[in-house]
Amino acid sequence: MSTHYDTLPVQASAMVRLRRHPVCMAIDHFLRTPWYFLVIGALTLLSAMFSLELVTYTCFIAIAIFVALLGRDLLPLTPLIVLSYIAPSVTSNPGVYNASVFSGSSGIYLLCIAGIFVLCLCFRLCTDRQIGRKAFLSRKRSLLFGMLILGAAYMLGGAFSGYYTANLLRNLLFAFIQFLSVILFYYLFTGGIQWPSVPKAYLAWTGLCFGAVIFAEILHIYHVNQVLVGGQIDRDRIFSGWGNCNNMGTMLAIAIPFVFWLACNSKRIWLYEIIALAFMGGVVLSCSRGSILMAAAVYIICYVVLFCRRVFGLRGCLVRLGILFGLILTPVLLYRENIVVLFESLLSRGWESSERQEIYAEGMKQFWRFPVFGGTFYPTEYIPFDFSMVQSFSNIFPPRWHNTFVQILACCGSVGLSAYIFHRIQTIRLLLHKPNTAKFFIGLSLFVLLGASMVDCHFFNIGPTLFYSASLAFAEKITD
Repeated sequence: MSTHYDTLPVQASAMVRLRRHPVCMAIDHFLRTPWYFLVIGALTLLSAMFSLELVTYTCFIAIAIFVALLGRDLLPLTPLIVLSYIAPSVTSNPGVYNASVFSGSSGIYLLCIAGIFVLCLCFRLCTDRQIGRKAFLSRKRSLLFGMLILGAAYMLGGAFSGYYTANLLRNLLFAFIQFLSVILFYYLFTGGIQWPSVPKAYLAWTGLCFGAVIFAEILHIYHVNQVLVGGQIDRDRIFSGWGNCNNMGTMLAIAIPFVFWLACNSKRIWLYEIIALAFMGGVVLSCSRGSILMAAAVYIICYVVLFCRRVFGLRGCLVRLGILFGLILTPVLLYRENIVVLFESLLSRGWESSERQEIYAEGMKQFWRFPVFGGTFYPTEYIPFDFSMVQSFSNIFPPRWHNTFVQILACCGSVGLSAYIFHRIQTIRLLLHKPNTAKFFIGLSLFVLLGASMVDCHFFNIGPTLFYSASLAFAEKITD
């Protein structure tokens, strides 16, 4: 009698037998435990602090190759998405330094090992009957059509404007990168993960992990970048190898809902309350106004939900609130003058931004000149602020308009905005359909990203959007 494995290619059946080896199964099990996050989180922090990117990325690729070839499914790739993005040290920022780890021979090395991983992944998807081949391609993906529409609108950005052919290759490249960041891990994970066996809090562990790393990175940056000057915070010195203060603040704010997700299902609620408060403090230290506003909003919402989900009793609630407000207000009251001086640059800026108002106005002018398809992702007449000082970087990643709607209107016109709204309606419908704990906290995390993107360009940065893509896969497939 023919068995299931008799119908597989010889190489594939050999791989199946190897996956069932006790050692491979033990490693695969480890990659589904919190200890895995501790190890890769430590590697990421060491990379950011001591410029060990090559060591860290080599370890990450080795893990990814094991997952692609010998893992049960692709689940353990989830935390590697964000950690790879936040791993670069200050001196490896490709937008600031020409000789970063992503250039020269080290850049070629990273490209080669990434290519090996892609080949291994393709091999798995072409040979594995459970998570590859027809099972992978036929998996239901409720957001796929909207993502494809959005991708098409990106690729048509600037069509018939007169600038489309002038910037054709780099505009198509940037548009494709943006489209890929939205769809890649959503498409890959919805089909490549065996969802019934996924630990329910796996994405929450991911959020806690990268949040802790970013919090530690902010403290490290305060030390190495000499952020405190004359007793005041110099906001311009808060930058890492992967972003400035706004990027760091928003990514840390995105992690806060995941901490409360864990608190709702843990006996050690107090531990997660402390972690969430520390993350909130880290967002404040980032001096990013949009991030602080969004983090404060979700922090309050999450605390209310925590009180509703866990029965503390009236006395317990009052005690917890008293402790929380005590931890917040005591240093403020005791060191009010010092804190005012410390955050003077942030307080003096207020919540208004004349620079952004000018950028928005100019972005809308570009839209009115090209209202149907926009004027390409590369600004036509007015050039917004560009943090990059490296021409080769700016040639690929153009300055952006610091607001999602202005960005899409200026670059992709009304066609792009229509596609984005359709995609957004689909995501909201997904989150509201059969709501559960996972969808609620994932939705809050996405709310932080999209809300902060109203005053910055986070949705058009690769790292946050890759995590957005993966989060949507979890929102669609995970169940309580």
